Order: sequence, then structure tokens, then C-alpha cells
Amino acid sequence: MSSISVVGDNGEIQIVGSTGTSQVRVFNTAEAVAPAVVNIGSAFVYYIFNQTSASTTWNVTHNLARRPSVTVVDSAGTVVVGEVTYNSDNALTIQFSAGFSGQAYLN
Repeated sequence: MSSISVVGDNGEIQIVGSTGTSQVRVFNTAEAVAPAVVNIGSAFVYYIFNQTSASTTWNVTHNLARRPSVTVVDSAGTVVVGEVTYNSDNALTIQFSAGFSGQAYLN
């Protein structure tokens, strides 16, 4: 396994690459926190959902086999906050107070 140290203001971040995958584990060496896994390269999978008609409820089937983070933008490109309900590891529902069209970016 290779190791890459990234020196910041306090030299507190260490990135350790794993072999055979396109993931790295990121550790904050100054605190006792669980490492985060960051996907890099072509193995990173995301999904963009297009809501073409105005609606207060967006039902999204993404098939990512996990519960992704969600960012929603309206048709003008403004970020909109909605209530996300994870129905399964492959589907979710987003509720809004007013109907609009736009896109949901899942990663």
C-alpha cells in the first residue's frame, strides 16, 4: 500500500491510497475520528435526475445501491432544499413546499 502525506497548515491530514481499487482513505491524524472513503477516478458513480414537469414530489430511482447525498437545483440553476426520504438503497423521494422542475444530483 502506498502512502501520500498532504501537509496543510498543521500537517494534520494524511491520505493513504489502497491498492487494486480507485479509493483512498482520508485520516485526520490530529483527532480520533473515523476515516472517510473518497472515490476517485472512473469508479466514482453518480446519478443525475431530471424532473421535467413542475412537482412538489420527486420520485427518484437511481440504482446506486446506497443512500447518496442529494443536491437539487431548479430550472434556473438555484439550489433548493427539500425533504429527502430514502425508500431503499436504490430509490428516494424528495418533497418540496412548492412545485418546480429541475435536477437532482446524487453522489
